[in-house]
Amino acid sequence: MHRVPRVNLADPTVEPTDDELRALMTAVRDTVVARGREARVKFLLALESAIHGPEVDLPPRDEHAG
Repeated sequence: MHRVPRVNLADPTVEPTDDELRALMTAVRDTVVARGREARVKFLLALESAIHGPEVDLPPRDEHAG
């Protein structure tokens, strides 16, 4: 995980450096990707439960599979 600098984007008198902006955008991207993965897993589990019912034991999902 990258260190995320404190950047006040609301203050027009302070221009963040390229490195600060890069770190901030990398942190945003990582957060969005992680949340997307979590949402996809939850959706697929809910879908499988709706199709098969909650009482069916399903094999563990491989989260790395596309």
